[in-house]
Amino acid sequence: MQRLREIIRVVGRRRLKKIEVFNDSSSANRKNAYNRFYHGVKDGTFKTDEEAARALCDTDPSDKKYLMLKSRVRNRLLNTLFFLDNPSGSDYQQALLQCNRNYMAAMTLLVNGARGAGESLLRSTLVQAEKFEITDVMLNCLRQLRYAAAFAGRVAEFEVLRKRFDEVQALYRAECLVEEYYQILVLPFSKSDSNRPEMVQIAKSYIAHVQSEMEHHSSYNLELGIFRLTVVAGQISKDFELLLQACNKFAACLAKTKHMSSNIRYGEMAIYRMVAYLNLGRYDEGNAAAAIGVQYFTEGSPNWVVFLDLYFLLCMHTGNYLQASEIYHKVTSHPDFVSVDPSRQEKWRIFEAFLRYMLNGRIDATSGEVAENQFKLMKFLNDVPIYSKDKRGLNIAIIILQVLFLLDRRDFDGIIAKAEALKVYCSRYLKEDENYRSNCFLKMVLLMEKKSFNYEGTTKITERYYNLLQASRLNYQHGSSNSLEIIPYEQLWETILGKLQAMNGGTV
Repeated sequence: MQRLREIIRVVGRRRLKKIEVFNDSSSANRKNAYNRFYHGVKDGTFKTDEEAARALCDTDPSDKKYLMLKSRVRNRLLNTLFFLDNPSGSDYQQALLQCNRNYMAAMTLLVNGARGAGESLLRSTLVQAEKFEITDVMLNCLRQLRYAAAFAGRVAEFEVLRKRFDEVQALYRAECLVEEYYQILVLPFSKSDSNRPEMVQIAKSYIAHVQSEMEHHSSYNLELGIFRLTVVAGQISKDFELLLQACNKFAACLAKTKHMSSNIRYGEMAIYRMVAYLNLGRYDEGNAAAAIGVQYFTEGSPNWVVFLDLYFLLCMHTGNYLQASEIYHKVTSHPDFVSVDPSRQEKWRIFEAFLRYMLNGRIDATSGEVAENQFKLMKFLNDVPIYSKDKRGLNIAIIILQVLFLLDRRDFDGIIAKAEALKVYCSRYLKEDENYRSNCFLKMVLLMEKKSFNYEGTTKITERYYNLLQASRLNYQHGSSNSLEIIPYEQLWETILGKLQAMNGGTV
């Protein structure tokens, strides 16, 4: 009762402000300006400040009236964050939220002189933080409790807390180090997809260092860090078996610490498993992993889109265009797709174009029947301005699409007109690196033009590059637009040869 009395004393002597939040009862009043703003942004009615300012205040976004409304809506949203229900969160996520809330509450009590209640809350928070290995909260709680023990003259307790603080501090340093290593590795790829083979040795040295740290410390966060470092090393070195090994090892770690597991972590592993199976051509295992993995994602979330991106590619690689079409419609028709990064939206436009090409139309997601819908090439090119500026990556896919559709229309002059530009493109941008396969394919296209689209001549002169394609491995990395083969080049080339053969004996 004494602890409760202290809390009441702190709360009771300060006036409680009205807590303005968004909830079911307040949201029901759609005439309220705050709620109109909230729902307008939520349902996509307001995509810009200009739209919101004009609709709500009949003014422009720089007007003080609109800026004040926007600021108050933001404050209400921030208030609401502290009162959210989290019924679907994992035990770890709920503990993370609760520990941080309790620590802030304990500090508020201590600052206001309720030391008994504050210290009691710190101790219970420490117990929960230790169970879920929330190291930063553990360190903060130990620091405050050590301070309290010192000034209360509790010598034995102080020595115990000091020793425990030093142990947790060392663990925290190790966890911060593995985070830093991971950030150093991913930093070069945040702005560029260029291959960085020199990073392989750096990644391996980081892994070795963290493994040596784990001889002295053991924690979930260190295991997560090793998993991520190994995944990066596997992708850079194109060792996709290593990705699978990393996923299996981390899955075993989660099986031993079920209270630490969450859909977020299982979803992360599911993405990397899909990357590995796609690159290794182990499509049956990829399909099985897709069926299991999709359950770990919230529909409409960014990672859900990323996962279905990989599933779509797997379906295209196996010729399962019906399933690919269903995935395409599921993603692009979702209400949250408008909030997806513009470059990823463009990527799905490119997916759509390849899907239509392979089906000479598109598949209706409900009936499964092919519905004729002529592809408008120029409209498509105007709709994908971001990747058309990228001289590597998905711009290669756009160029290939142009050639495919021009060939379908027997617009040989159109392809010939592109030949010179393709030669320059190959020599300037495509080297024997992550774009090696694209280089081989575009050279085959150039040789097709050189042989005047003759089937037999084209087949013979491109045989060398076709064999090089078959001898090289697919290399699609998660988060990269480089080397993305929506249809494997071998399959695409067989399709092209089939069309040449059908064109009046293969001559023009």
